[in-house]
This record gives sequence, C-alpha cells and structure tokens, in this order.
Amino acid sequence: MTTATPLHSYQAIEEWLISTWKELLSTDDIGTHSDFFDLGADSLTVIRLLSRIQKTFGQNALEVDTLFVQSQLSQTANALYDSIQINN
Repeated sequence: MTTATPLHSYQAIEEWLISTWKELLSTDDIGTHSDFFDLGADSLTVIRLLSRIQKTFGQNALEVDTLFVQSQLSQTANALYDSIQINN
C-alpha cells in the first residue's frame, strides 16, 4: 500500500489551487465554490494555470479542456486529485 505525498492529498491540492488562483487572478476572494472564469480568468490565464499544474503534478496531471468544463475550484481540485490517483 502506497501513501500519497502531502501535496497529493485532496486538501493539499485544494489549498495549492486556492493559493495559485489568488496569485494568477490577483484576488484574495477565492473559495471552494469560486469559478475561475467568473473571477476574471481568460484563455491566457488557463494556459498559465495549466503550466503550473504540470510543473507541480506532472505533464499528464490535467487536460486543458477540464479547466473549461470544471472551472469551479472544487471541481478542478476533484479532477486533479482523481487524475493523480489514476496516474500513480
């Protein structure tokens, strides 16, 4: 049985996303039900976020279309967590 590294726990992923969104979107008003695009994200911001996700969690951690379809923070966190579980 393998144990997830701390950054691969759901809570750690959610906290990482909140921190990253705050930085990318220049706002502190982000919660688990916040929507990436409602907060002002555009396609360039999506690419910047995807680049950070890939650097942190691996190249295949999340597909770009997932960020458009599951744009609420909790949805993105779930998709990323599921992807990490499948790829490990």
